Amino acid sequence: MKANGNLRRFREQRGMSQEEVGKALCLTGAGYGRIERGEIRLTVEDAVVFARLYGVALTELLEDPDD
Repeated sequence: MKANGNLRRFREQRGMSQEEVGKALCLTGAGYGRIERGEIRLTVEDAVVFARLYGVALTELLEDPDD
């Protein structure tokens, strides 16, 4: 999924730290960082939660940023 690369971009656009996002999702900042780096596979359910948190469409979260 291309979403892992987009997660950091959307988080930074909103001025949020990894710790803030982790706390909002009941994760540690380090746990969220592992998702952002692609070390933990992002599920569809998680992608929906991230899209809502960042206020973007699910398709926008999943698209290739180079397209």
